[in-house]
Amino acid sequence: MATRGDQSSPAKNPPSPVTGKRNPWLEAEVDDFYQAVLIFGVGNWSQIRDAMKTARTNVQLKDKWRTILKCGEINRLKKQFGDVRK
Repeated sequence: MATRGDQSSPAKNPPSPVTGKRNPWLEAEVDDFYQAVLIFGVGNWSQIRDAMKTARTNVQLKDKWRTILKCGEINRLKKQFGDVRK
């Protein structure tokens, strides 16, 4: 019978392995991303990824687009490059 102080029992949720270091977006990369969205349209993340020749995944591109919309960065990009047609 195990006691409360027994450390030999396995953890219920072992920590997940570290998958990699965060890679923050540079302003120039965001500008290139927005220009690719202008060309290929919202939702065509694999085409945008291929055109940008980036190591970022489709999900990372989609998440960045959502962040751009949510944080208001879209206003700066619209003024600089024009509006995106959906």
